[in-house]
Amino acid sequence: MVLGFFTASRYTPKFDFKADFVSVRGEPVAEKIREFREAGYKRVIYGTSTGHDNYYVVGRWDGKRHYDEIQLSKYPDIVWEGTALAWYKVPIGHYVAITFPPTRLGSYYIVPTANFIKFKQEEVKGALEAGADGVEFDQPEFWTRAGYSEAFKREWEDYYGERWIDPESSFEARYKAERLKSHLYARLIKETFDKIKSINPDVECIVNPHSPINYAEIFQARSPWGGITAPIGCLVSIPSVDGILGEVWSDTIKANIIYGGYTTIEPFFHSYLERSYFYNLTKGSGKKLYHLLDPKSDDPKFDWYTYQRWFEMDTLAAFMTNARNFIVAWPERLFTKYMPPAYEPPEDYKTIFLSLMNVCREIADYPREGDSAIGVPISDAIMWCRGLPGLHYIDGFYALALPMIEDGVFVEVFPIERATEVDYLNQFKVLLVSYESWFPYEEAQHRALMKWVKEGGTLIYFGESLFSDLASSWWREKGYVSPQDAILADLGICEKPVLTRIEYSRLTSVGEHELSRRLGREFELIVESPEVFVSPPYLLGYEVPKDLWIYRAERNSESAVVFETSAGKGRFLYVGIPPRFLVYSQMGVKLVKTLCRYAAETIGIECEKNDALCVKRGPYILLYALADITIQGRFIDILDSRVPLIESKELKRREYAILKTVDLPESMDILFSASVISQKMIKQDELTFKADGPEDTIGVTTVYIPSSKPSSVRVEDLETGENKLIGYEWEEPKRTLCIRYRHTRSGLAVQIKA
Repeated sequence: MVLGFFTASRYTPKFDFKADFVSVRGEPVAEKIREFREAGYKRVIYGTSTGHDNYYVVGRWDGKRHYDEIQLSKYPDIVWEGTALAWYKVPIGHYVAITFPPTRLGSYYIVPTANFIKFKQEEVKGALEAGADGVEFDQPEFWTRAGYSEAFKREWEDYYGERWIDPESSFEARYKAERLKSHLYARLIKETFDKIKSINPDVECIVNPHSPINYAEIFQARSPWGGITAPIGCLVSIPSVDGILGEVWSDTIKANIIYGGYTTIEPFFHSYLERSYFYNLTKGSGKKLYHLLDPKSDDPKFDWYTYQRWFEMDTLAAFMTNARNFIVAWPERLFTKYMPPAYEPPEDYKTIFLSLMNVCREIADYPREGDSAIGVPISDAIMWCRGLPGLHYIDGFYALALPMIEDGVFVEVFPIERATEVDYLNQFKVLLVSYESWFPYEEAQHRALMKWVKEGGTLIYFGESLFSDLASSWWREKGYVSPQDAILADLGICEKPVLTRIEYSRLTSVGEHELSRRLGREFELIVESPEVFVSPPYLLGYEVPKDLWIYRAERNSESAVVFETSAGKGRFLYVGIPPRFLVYSQMGVKLVKTLCRYAAETIGIECEKNDALCVKRGPYILLYALADITIQGRFIDILDSRVPLIESKELKRREYAILKTVDLPESMDILFSASVISQKMIKQDELTFKADGPEDTIGVTTVYIPSSKPSSVRVEDLETGENKLIGYEWEEPKRTLCIRYRHTRSGLAVQIKA
């Protein structure tokens, strides 16, 4: 287990929660490294952005201006992305680029050219010479709406051997633009990290992307300008990458989505899906996965109650996805730098944060047992399909990923890029797939999926392949219209598949089938007003043998809209409803749940609806309630600032808990503490220990005393001897003592006598 944090601030004991390492950002690098080492941090790494820059652009590095390397958009406008006073000029148009050069308050997103790579190599080399033990490369991002600068046009010609084409002009042009953007940042990462390893092979190299889900939706259900492209699925194949920090936090998880006919915000579910992706990206790869934990959103307009709930749900999702290594973002936001309108956070929240840090320290020893056999794959192409002329949303992804989780059945999101590895897909028994929002951009990915089906997997494919008009694609080279058609051909269903687009009508069952028993002989997707649909729904049918048919469209008897067949040892279930239409009504959600349960139960996987999502990791019980529930036992309630010993926990729907099961000791001992505990000694009637935490924060420790109420409780500053005890509470029936005190920079000496 490794627990760290990154900060742009100088060292102060006020936010020092005694992590294992720190990543320093911003100048003066050498002084910051020295200060943290003097404070006891043996491991200090250097964090830098991969693409936000003005030092390079204005010529301070090589004496040459590089305005032609700014990420430019097509139109003369400017979009701002802001966090407090750290503002970045996001892909800007030509007119603004000429009239507004970079200022001291901002920096530009960059096209990572070969010259820029040399600049970054020199920058990180300087950090290593200043004493950094590792490098953390933050957010390798190329905006979808960018791709119009002269530098990008030159890179296009070098990479493709042809003249640049406007990315908005066709699917082919968009595909080439986004794939090139991904390549350029992958090249930056590889060549910079390779250079670092040539200097010192022991230096840890970490790269910090958001998830492909977040980059594709860019913090909202509808993005008017597309999203961001980054190399993510390929990171585990770069030898010099040692670790990946999955940047999932309160700003990514509060993105609104459309689901079940409504626009909604589901922070916990959102976090789980994003973190599941990163877990499966790195699992078994030899790369270390760090989970980001952020106690305060970048968005300044909310109150501390909201920030705290987001942080708790996000941390809960991290624990549920088997997190073992953690990096906290900007602890100064919680402890020292208070911004309006929220200003200073509640003391109780700071204490709960410290309790969760201790859970991070312990939970790594208790891995989650077993992973879900139900999977939803995506590829990096989910980011490549967003800009014009593609879709600006990924509703179809949530249509497949959320329904079973909403019923208390875990689903794993994973990168199809890793499907080509031997045995990688073997954990999955059922996959829910659609090429509406993404596609397998390498034929090897497609072949791996087909092999998995033929060897016993069950593939539920939801018909659509919007981004298939690519002359340079592997499926066109093989003579297929789309990668969806390639599935039917390679599974032996149709030699030359012909897809028919059918005007929407209700589905009518053909013959007797278990699905028609579960869904009804007629199935109507639109039970609400058609106005809830963003665009008029339609169906997609294939002409396949009649004995495979399950449903056809009421107004079309020539094509099967839903059919099932065996494929080798596996099964293939085709559903000719584009998944984006499934989120616009509750009937769409019901359809996905029914299909998934049918497929899973057919091969012996239980998918009963549960009242809660629950994961047990050693003594820790992680709960997210989907109905009103009560859990009985003897627990420490981690999300209560008093860390009390409780014997039952009631949760309402959409409430959550992190509980630690405790066995009562035979003698006086600590049950749980929000402080970092060391030098603990237990005598017959006396317990002593040292308690550490950020200066001026409130620490809480719960102690079990089987004999009698304590005769004395002392908490003193180790350096001055000053009394720092705030108070204590004795619970006679439970024989527990809850002590509250204020941390100091030198630590506290605690003495309890029975």
